[in-house]
Amino acid sequence: MNLLHKIKWQLLIGISVLLIAISYFIVPDYQQNTSYATVILDVKGGLLGAKVADDGQWRFPPDSAIAKKFEVCITLYEDKRFFSHWGIDPMAIGRAMLQNIRSGRIVSGGSTITMQLARLQTHRKGKSFVSKIGESLVALRTEVRYSKHEILRFYAAKAPFGGNIVGLEAASWRYFGRQPIELSWAETALLAVLPNDPSRIFPGHNEVLLKRKRDNLLKKLWNQKQIDESTYQLSLIEPIPNKPLLMPRDAPHLLEKVIKDGHKNERVSTTIDPNIQNRADEILRKFHELFAANGIFNGAVLVLEVETGKTLAYVGNVETQNNADNAYDVDLIQSQRSTGSILKPFLFAMNLNEGRLLSASIVPDIPTIIGGYAPKNHDYGYDGAVMFKTSLSRSLNVPSVRVLQEYGIEKFKNNLNLLGITTLSKPASHYGLSIILGGGEATLWDLCSTYASMARSLGHFNKFGSYFDFDYRKAIYASKQLNDGQYFKYLLNPKATSVLSASCIWFTFEAMNEVSRPDLEKGWKNFSSSVKLAWKTGTSFGNRDAWAIGCNPDFVVGVWIGNADGEGRHQLTGINCAAPVMFEVFRQLGSRKWFEKPVYEMISMPVCKNSGFKAGDNCESLDTILIQKNGANVASCGYCKTIFLDKSHTLRVNSSCEPIENMLAVKWFCLPPTMELYYNLKSLTHKKLPQLRHDCTIDLQTQRSFEIMYPLDNSKIFVPKVLEGNQGSSIFQVANQNVKTKLFWHLDNNYVGSTLRFHQMAFSPSIGKHILNIVNELGENETVRFEVVGK
Repeated sequence: MNLLHKIKWQLLIGISVLLIAISYFIVPDYQQNTSYATVILDVKGGLLGAKVADDGQWRFPPDSAIAKKFEVCITLYEDKRFFSHWGIDPMAIGRAMLQNIRSGRIVSGGSTITMQLARLQTHRKGKSFVSKIGESLVALRTEVRYSKHEILRFYAAKAPFGGNIVGLEAASWRYFGRQPIELSWAETALLAVLPNDPSRIFPGHNEVLLKRKRDNLLKKLWNQKQIDESTYQLSLIEPIPNKPLLMPRDAPHLLEKVIKDGHKNERVSTTIDPNIQNRADEILRKFHELFAANGIFNGAVLVLEVETGKTLAYVGNVETQNNADNAYDVDLIQSQRSTGSILKPFLFAMNLNEGRLLSASIVPDIPTIIGGYAPKNHDYGYDGAVMFKTSLSRSLNVPSVRVLQEYGIEKFKNNLNLLGITTLSKPASHYGLSIILGGGEATLWDLCSTYASMARSLGHFNKFGSYFDFDYRKAIYASKQLNDGQYFKYLLNPKATSVLSASCIWFTFEAMNEVSRPDLEKGWKNFSSSVKLAWKTGTSFGNRDAWAIGCNPDFVVGVWIGNADGEGRHQLTGINCAAPVMFEVFRQLGSRKWFEKPVYEMISMPVCKNSGFKAGDNCESLDTILIQKNGANVASCGYCKTIFLDKSHTLRVNSSCEPIENMLAVKWFCLPPTMELYYNLKSLTHKKLPQLRHDCTIDLQTQRSFEIMYPLDNSKIFVPKVLEGNQGSSIFQVANQNVKTKLFWHLDNNYVGSTLRFHQMAFSPSIGKHILNIVNELGENETVRFEVVGK
């Protein structure tokens, strides 16, 4: 008998070990093989938006925490001994057996929360004895493998709450529009009773029974002293929701970006500030009402925090009553659009960084044709000569194109890539000089990231006196993309140089702050003068894209306005459409800081007051200013020369016509003829170069008194045909400093006529190569070679 008893116990132990071993392998992984919705949260944990799971269920990924109220309610309602059993509750099973015997059918299974979780994961249906054994085995192993908190967390994420709503968090948002931690006791109790019979009772269906179940649970909470009597009485009168609510859609385009970036089925805690996001969205909607009347239907706003690169607001498009007609699905923050003039500050900074120009150096602003490309300023006028910083603040096209030609298109494109503009993937020859005026495409994301990188680099240099490679990086939208460890790690690796020096960035931002445009509107011009911002607008060819990007030490705000389908509108300009939105967003941000001057990255140097270049021997008026360190390499002034005047001080002379002892040496600011022609129209203080006395011999090595403006040397021109189909004519033009001197014109070595005072002549040259030669009465001559093309 003892032997038989011993064998029975060994057999029981063996079976138990076998069952435990089997259960080890059959316990499911509650975090795998489940299709979840993609969820994005704001920086405060609020729900920005969600996209339903692939199986059509609103099932959120398990949260790391579970609301305390729900923990109390669900354990009291479903499994009051949850924290004391090992996955199987013998007392609950015994009670269920008695109920089933009395009823003559299965009315209760005695399942614990752990057993219910096992059934939810394995998708078993029914309450048969065999299924209960399987659930029990899985429950036992689950209790060994996971903590009670983890089991509750998995259950809260997988429990059904009616219809296609799965999980506590999804139910909380669909029924109450809030996260579980914000729910009242009545609301939490209602959610706790739903998983018990989700197909029969849920908000909007069988509400009388639902309320009875909720109220019974509230009474248990009161009896268990989880809530006081006043809370109990108030909870009883709280209404039952009559239908599910729509999920929030506060940043739908960011949600799509999260999915595109490989975070589908995940919960992503973003860096979005809900207050800034909502205000940016409201501002864009307000202006959209004005723009829509002019056929402008789309827009986007991006707000970044400079120090961290965090995205604070991401409004990818304007939501309207009819989103389908408005191409609302298009994320215009990530769309590649023609840049207009928005790249000009980068060219400015690069030239300063290499010591090619100073901020105050003058650059030509004259009619220009380069390889058949003829850029025009927005007002179709010319200044002749303009300070480099003024050409940026006024967004003049011609000086930018000429500076780019000297700088090099290939180098400019490569440096843009280094700064963070990733969309310029074609060879530099594909873009040509028009890249500076919108011939290339960029995204609002890249542009704002780059301006933030520049602002961050300047701020860190002023703070630490060093540069850091990690300052130049893309903006981030998720908290996990940049942690404190990374931040302090890169601070331990300072650099002596950077893509752009701090002083170059500072001079660039100063020039961007001095925006002076004739069409500024009073409503926000006052704001721009009271708060310092480095800002730039851009308008693409055909008025298809309007840009405005501004920054200060705290924030970068980028705005794009236009039509997603690329349709242009005459009123669509950066200054009229995008800039007002940008300034309104900055007004809401309330930041009034400005960048410290990086004096350790600057040197003091005398410059010519007239040209803005390094002072030369012939410069009369000097000024000692702070410049970027690399500015020491800038060329000396080539515009100031020493000239000689006669005794009247009104005419130029030289040794061929005047004794040296009678000549007066004078330092003079001399512009080339074409530059001077237009410069005189804008400057009231410029002194024209005195004319050469008639009896003096021309020194062809000195500055010439006239210059061919059109056509330029080695240029290709197109001469249009008239209505009859015959070859038309083109107006050739010369700038002449001496208004009393006659010019003689020769085309292909044939004399064709002369001009006096107004030096223009119409020609109808045939297709092919030609030579234009012009001679004045003093013997000076100028020759250009050009080609007439048929198309």
